[in-house]
Amino acid sequence: RGAAAEAAPASPAPERFAAEPLRAGLVELRAGASRVRVAPDAGIAEWSVDEAPVLRGPYPSAAPFASLAARRTGLWCTRLADRDHPDQGVEWADDRDALEYADAATGAGIAPGGWTLAPGDDDGLVVRADAGEGPRDGAAPAAPVETAIHFVPDAGTAAEIVVEVLGRRWRLDPGGAWRGAVDAAAVVLRDGRALVAEPVGERAELFVRSTAAGPLVTALGRGPLELRLRVVASRALAERALAGRRARAGEGER
Repeated sequence: RGAAAEAAPASPAPERFAAEPLRAGLVELRAGASRVRVAPDAGIAEWSVDEAPVLRGPYPSAAPFASLAARRTGLWCTRLADRDHPDQGVEWADDRDALEYADAATGAGIAPGGWTLAPGDDDGLVVRADAGEGPRDGAAPAAPVETAIHFVPDAGTAAEIVVEVLGRRWRLDPGGAWRGAVDAAAVVLRDGRALVAEPVGERAELFVRSTAAGPLVTALGRGPLELRLRVVASRALAERALAGRRARAGEGER
């Protein structure tokens, strides 16, 4: 194999972002080559690495996306009903009901009902969210809820998607309609790079929807949930990163 196919060692993440307020209520976070524009009332308006977009939305405007009546951001965090409910499944949720944003520049963490960001390795991004408890009916226990982190990669309508399930990787038919729960995934962006996504938490998984409008990916978990995102140069390197994920998990168990 040529040198271009080899994955370079990960560069460690900075401790926290540098923050700068922008117009229209946005906050810009910077760390290395990663730039994130956050709309605190909604989610991530744009995330770029090396000045090339990874996630973005039309904020402050809104536009339909697949079965969502309106979407403003490229990533947003919400509370969802129990994914295992036989009449419910995984809901569609827009950013009007977003969890409360905690300032990422302070590194103070989040409380239940909130979300925040941290720099990841290789100019990646770590999203942390906690939906807290569900609604109560009198003295009855709180209804089960899911913490959900939704994101729309800047991938176009016929995106190449690679999913991992139980250690095996599958390539989805570009442009075809598909949905399902997976352990991790990679989506090829418009410029040929690939976004690798891995959820971490109790019962954590990704629910991938490949639609005519493009891919929508939702990370799900019970209680605190972490979503690790990073960009690699190609689909081949993304597949290698997914394969390495299983190896790293095995090392952690020994």
